[in-house]
Amino acid sequence: MTLAYSKALQDGVINNIARNRNATAALVVLAWTLQLGYAVIPSSTKRENLASNLLAQQLKLTAEEMAQIAKLECNGRMVNPEGLAPN
Repeated sequence: MTLAYSKALQDGVINNIARNRNATAALVVLAWTLQLGYAVIPSSTKRENLASNLLAQQLKLTAEEMAQIAKLECNGRMVNPEGLAPN
């Protein structure tokens, strides 16, 4: 699922951190995920986006920024495919 169908990219906290770091919201989300120790496999068909995704490895979020992102509500279901998802 591509960054929760862009929901994460529209979040005010994510965008505020991105503005303060002169980065994109996608880069902040990727950096946060990497700093948590998860493997990240971003997908894109555009060469410039592929190159940009690699910059997430260099973006080191502060402990405060990490905590702000961790506080975000992210337990909502993004997709509910009929016959596949539990009620």
